[in-house]
Amino acid sequence: MYARADGGSTMHSSTSSAGTVSREEWLGVFAAVMFPTVAACIALAPVISLGPLDFAMSQSFDLNVSAVGISFGLCFAAAAVLAGGGGVLASRFDPTKVVRVGLVASSAIAGGMAIANSVPFVMVCAILAGAVNGLATPSMNLMITSRVPERRRGLAFGLKVGAVPAMATIAAVGGYAVATTGAPWQVVLWVCAAVGLLSAGLSLMDRQSRAPRRATGRLRARRTNLRPPVSLVLLSVGGFLGSTATALIAAFLVDGLIDRGEAPDRASVIVVIVGWAGIVSRVGVGLLSDRWPDARSHLRTAAVLLLFASSGMVGLGLGHGEWLLSISAFLAACIGWAWPGLVHHAAIVTHHERAASATSLMQTGTFAGSFIGPFIFGLIAQHAGFSSAWMFTAMSAVAAATLLFLGVAAIGRHPSGLGEEVPYADE
Repeated sequence: MYARADGGSTMHSSTSSAGTVSREEWLGVFAAVMFPTVAACIALAPVISLGPLDFAMSQSFDLNVSAVGISFGLCFAAAAVLAGGGGVLASRFDPTKVVRVGLVASSAIAGGMAIANSVPFVMVCAILAGAVNGLATPSMNLMITSRVPERRRGLAFGLKVGAVPAMATIAAVGGYAVATTGAPWQVVLWVCAAVGLLSAGLSLMDRQSRAPRRATGRLRARRTNLRPPVSLVLLSVGGFLGSTATALIAAFLVDGLIDRGEAPDRASVIVVIVGWAGIVSRVGVGLLSDRWPDARSHLRTAAVLLLFASSGMVGLGLGHGEWLLSISAFLAACIGWAWPGLVHHAAIVTHHERAASATSLMQTGTFAGSFIGPFIFGLIAQHAGFSSAWMFTAMSAVAAATLLFLGVAAIGRHPSGLGEEVPYADE
């Protein structure tokens, strides 16, 4: 447990002076864990559903693979541009309320996507979904840091970052149901919208939500320095390169395996297994981080995970044979997807004096990488082949790991953020 600047501990307010935890307080912690997780799922549901549903949507209007790819890019570009504004919202308003408004907006966008009748309409919905995601994600992160006990924050971040691959898997199940039952593709999006609105309504029952505390004079003085420390810049660029290397795996893994000689059916099975393993890896890494709560160790662990992922990418680019390609896919996707929660949590913990700007800067980097990575990979794969494209991702992962190690060293030289209290922590 990290020591607070005043010499106490950062134990969450859910523990009373007698050391007991009330049922209402535990429900509040549960809400602080699950609410951002559901919000993260619904925020990207309109865009993530495009891939599994494009076969059915294309029968209603002229939607093709290129349009789906452009929609993904527009979504993450909008998120990257507005993540800084999300940090401002998180610093001025109650994070729970920001997430709730974002969830209602995401539900409305999912409903809007359900009535789409043209490609431009789909792209507008994708831009709006990315904008809401960029504005709300910093508040999701600060909601976890401010209300979840430290010994459970790793799990909370693991669940939150695992929500995106989970939503992709759920969307794939929805697409399968549409294909086998003949149900309208709009049903999948209407269900997402309904779940989002229901979750937003249930969040109104959370009595522990409160406006952020007024900053102390010491904290307010620090916020006047808008220039981020070197350590935070290194972590943000590392997150950008890590996301550039790993965000594209789900989109290109099947085609990459087929390019190396795998049959389409076996490639699909490998991707499904690896996808579920990736979800488990994100949550599992979060659980383990709770057992060893040292933020700098978390960053080193994330760097090592990226190095393992880079070896898997090399195997995907040069390997042959089902076993080697399966192991490479596991390293690249499962291990390669496990790092984001560690980095985002550690960035906030090690820069407590600027928690809102830390999470917004980190989200800007990862959103930008999620936009740039698939774009560059697709160009390289088309003009130079998948082997060259996988080498590009491997080099990006190694560069990301290097910057994370440098970020840890910079934190060690200027440890002003360590051991400070998160500005929104309830007391």
